[in-house]
Parts: sequence; C-alpha cells; structure tokens
Amino acid sequence: ETVELLKQESSVKVFSVAEGLGGASLRYFMDFLNENDPGLKDGKPGHFAGLQRIGDPEDGAALWTALTDQSDIENALKERAKQREEEQLKQNEHFKKIENRDSR
Repeated sequence: ETVELLKQESSVKVFSVAEGLGGASLRYFMDFLNENDPGLKDGKPGHFAGLQRIGDPEDGAALWTALTDQSDIENALKERAKQREEEQLKQNEHFKKIENRDSR
C-alpha cells in the first residue's frame, strides 16, 4: 500500500498521505505549506512549496525534499542512512551504559 501511495501523482492523492500524519506532525507540515507554498498563499491549489515526495529505499517511508537532481537525492539519502546508523550506535551505547549502571 505504501509503494502505491508513493506512485500517486494527483495533488489530491498526495494530500491524503499528509492526512495520514497525526497531531503535531500534521500541524507542522500544514503550517509549513501554508507559509511557503505560493499557491496556498494565494488561496489556490497548493504546489507543496516546491517539495516533491520520494520514497526512502531503506524503509519505504515518504520523504519530502526540495532536491530535484536524482544524484543529489541519492547522495542525500546515503548521507541520511549514515546519520541513522550513527544515531543507532549512539543509542545502543547509551542503553549499554544504563544497563551497566543498573546491574551494579
């Protein structure tokens, strides 16, 4: 189902993905669009502030980006994958410290 959502082109269908967001995430995203989207500013259909939706090959999540060049997108995804890996390592180290402290 996620892959099919990512293939949709219609702005109405794209908006349905935004509706899948909840609470603060949805409000933040909608505020961003309302402030930055030239169409929405003029009360017309939105252009999503120049953002395009792509799928993250790691987990299939929808990502919004202003990047348009495919190689730039691929590089940004690789960099984000490295960041996630580093974040996971730090989190694991943190939990090990907590476990070691609690086992004393």
